[in-house]
Amino acid sequence: MNSAKEIIETFWRIQDEGDYTKVVDLFAEDAVLVDPFFGTFEGKAA
Repeated sequence: MNSAKEIIETFWRIQDEGDYTKVVDLFAEDAVLVDPFFGTFEGKAA
């Protein structure tokens, strides 16, 4: 995946399939996710 369009289309496909474990492949190694309920997660391993 190189373009933003490809990433968005991949996200939509994953969302339609309902298997959110595949979403991790869309994140950078140093990604930070801040969820108001679950807290902050850093990196793909999170």
